[in-house]
Amino acid sequence: MRPPSMKALSVFVWNEVFGTGLGDIDDQHKRLVDLLNQVASQLAFGVDREALARVFRELVSYTEYHFRHEEALWAQHLGGEADERSHRERHAEFERKLEQLAATGSAGEIDPETLLDFLVRWLAGHILRADRYFALCVIGLREGLSLPQARARAADQVQKHEGLMELVLTVTSALSKNTLRLMQELHARSNEAQRLRQAASVFANANEAIMITDPQGTILDVNAAFEHITGFPRAEAVGHNARLLKVDEHEAAFYGDMWTALMLQGRWHGEVWGRRRNGELFAKLQTISAVRNDMGELAHYVCLFTDITAAKEHQKKLADATHFDALTHLPNRTLLTDRMHGLLAQLPHAGGTLAVACLDLDAFHEVNAQCGHTGGDRVLTQLASRLHSGLPETALLARLGGDEFALVVMCSGGRSDAVAALSAVREAVAQPLEVDGRRWQLSASMGAVLLQAADGSVAPDQLLRSAAQALFKAKQSGRNRLHVFDADRDRMVRGRLEQVELVRQALEAGQFELFYQPKVHMRSGAMLGVEALIRWRHPERGLVLPGEFLPGVEGHSVGLALDDWVLDAALQQQAQWRTQGVELTVSVNVSAAQLSRPDFLQVLQEALARHPTVRPGDLELEVLESSALKDMARVSCLIDACRALGVDFAIDDFGTGYSSLAYLKELGAQCLKVDQRFVRDVLEDPDDLSILDAVLGLARAFRRQVVAEGVETVAHGEMLLHLGYEFAQGYAIARPMPAQEIPAWKATWQPDAVWQACARLPHERLQLLRAVVKERAWCQALLQRLQGQGSEHPEPPLIPGLSDHPEKLWEAWGVEASVAEALDWTEACELGTLLRTCAQAWLREAELSGQPLQAEALQELVALRDRWIAALKALALG
Repeated sequence: MRPPSMKALSVFVWNEVFGTGLGDIDDQHKRLVDLLNQVASQLAFGVDREALARVFRELVSYTEYHFRHEEALWAQHLGGEADERSHRERHAEFERKLEQLAATGSAGEIDPETLLDFLVRWLAGHILRADRYFALCVIGLREGLSLPQARARAADQVQKHEGLMELVLTVTSALSKNTLRLMQELHARSNEAQRLRQAASVFANANEAIMITDPQGTILDVNAAFEHITGFPRAEAVGHNARLLKVDEHEAAFYGDMWTALMLQGRWHGEVWGRRRNGELFAKLQTISAVRNDMGELAHYVCLFTDITAAKEHQKKLADATHFDALTHLPNRTLLTDRMHGLLAQLPHAGGTLAVACLDLDAFHEVNAQCGHTGGDRVLTQLASRLHSGLPETALLARLGGDEFALVVMCSGGRSDAVAALSAVREAVAQPLEVDGRRWQLSASMGAVLLQAADGSVAPDQLLRSAAQALFKAKQSGRNRLHVFDADRDRMVRGRLEQVELVRQALEAGQFELFYQPKVHMRSGAMLGVEALIRWRHPERGLVLPGEFLPGVEGHSVGLALDDWVLDAALQQQAQWRTQGVELTVSVNVSAAQLSRPDFLQVLQEALARHPTVRPGDLELEVLESSALKDMARVSCLIDACRALGVDFAIDDFGTGYSSLAYLKELGAQCLKVDQRFVRDVLEDPDDLSILDAVLGLARAFRRQVVAEGVETVAHGEMLLHLGYEFAQGYAIARPMPAQEIPAWKATWQPDAVWQACARLPHERLQLLRAVVKERAWCQALLQRLQGQGSEHPEPPLIPGLSDHPEKLWEAWGVEASVAEALDWTEACELGTLLRTCAQAWLREAELSGQPLQAEALQELVALRDRWIAALKALALG
């Protein structure tokens, strides 16, 4: 069925041209034409596939009825004639074609124009030729002619009008096609109008406020929800800038980040404060989207927001209930711990001493006994108010529960100053207190931890536990005392023992597992192997990374047991993969403590013996460069002994130690893994690029394989391939994954197309690559400065006369003349000159206005930067 508003048109219009003179035959033809028009209507409007199938079935059924009726008449008058047999065959052929079309239409694969053209041309042609010929024969017989005479006259008349019939067929076919297209167009317009009505309804009735602006921020339209939330009537909002809702609650950098996201990503989402028409502030959850036209140009912005003020107020009440003591309104332990993080972060920069203390009122149960708990609460409240008012603004005072408080004070001096500040608090407690007409003389015991920047990082919870231990000792020594905790000794010993015990329990409980990160040939996608990386599947904390637990057990027997477990688990996994037809080299990290073991070689041999299906050559041991340098002679001998077994070594984090020629000569490790800190910044730090180039040169000179770690993006891999690196590992390839995922990953992973097409640059062009890195770094600094995020004034290398003297550009970068003269520098010089000129103008504008650059200018800068970098890369790739 079609939409109610759509009127069906006829693709086959019946007129007297198609009349045969036989009434019953003409009536049946008219019915067939009507059914054909119904099929056309369903195909054009495309509303109901079941309705199309139904009317098609009716067309097929009626066609069969008409053919049988017509064939009976032919048999009556022309039975046994060749014309009659041919006529039946054409009917049968058409019926088969109809059945095929019906099946295709049910599957939704039919082409409407092709179908209708076939039906219209067949029906019209059949009527005008075969059926007209038969009708003329019947009419002649009825007039008394003999059969031969009737056939001859009929053939003569059909032949005489053949040209006219062909014209009618052509016109009918063309009209049917045009009519179908017209109905489809009308249907499309009707749907579009319906969508526009729906969009208008959504805009008008949405619960979210909707504001549409032009690219300059001028409001074009708002909906009713906008009027309700902001208080601005539509007439007052339209035509004004969206800044009419802006408040001063956010810093300039906040709006800078917002416009940067809109410029680069086309969308921003977050919480922001706004101002209603009556001046009242309100919080809103807002989404701004940039809408572009068909040419890719910015057309307007659409802003949707909801009023979350009530939710924010409710959230604040919940936070107060969660973070503040109901009796004294002081912070509770949760909020105190949170705020301590900030003071601890300041300590390395501010210097001085941080005092963390637990304070307990001596014999406070006597107060409760004499005046009841209600009176005791009033005493606690007044005392809390006195202590809080007497503390510096930066100090923290919290109630932990009952008559116990916690105190955190930052002192600019040393430990003696911190002890004096805590003693002053105890003296404040000792001052007489009058509550409900009664005078109270209280005292307090206090335990404290004194922390200085040189003491290192300590968690707030640990500091409070240590202060509580000191408080316990103070109360053991008598009332009204201060005991200072020996933080240095206790923190080191207790923390390490706790960590060791936790790891021991986890190892016994089977909570450790190995993840594997692939190492690949970046261009071909061939898999070099995988690195085994330990993870702790903690029952409460989830997946814990090794940096959180390995340092605490280094050199301890538990650490060595963990090392043995890693080696054995990696070999066991290799054996399991081999049964699945997956053969991989697995790299296992070897700690400094393992290397120091006298029985390391024996442990390795025993582990290999337990897994006889694993070839020693499929195991690689990775040792940190810094660990190898501690005892290079012994490590060198150990590497040689392992290689004699068939096990190779790799030097991990290469480049962080000495990386000297003697070092490479002494150590027989076949693989060097370049430290990821050099790879991570290679796109913006030319020094890192030089380091990577030098490391590759050393590796090649000593015939060592090199693997680049930390390849986090496709661009990092592209840069490495230009330098000549082939093998890599990092998140751009794959994150560490459980063992069961490795086979499927290996079977399906393909390198990025950019990597597959990337070629190594000749050494003489590397200076151009360094230029790309330098210029990208400058452009990034410029962009941050213009967004209000950078404090420095980024200056590019000044190259006067650049547009007229291309040689100044390559001379400034140190490109050899023989390389430079073979390249076309026209576009690069023009873009370099334009970018530097615009940069100076934009920087002056930003300095004069004190505001981030407008979004349009930032967008222009990004586009110009991309063109500039692309031109430089094109020169480098030559």
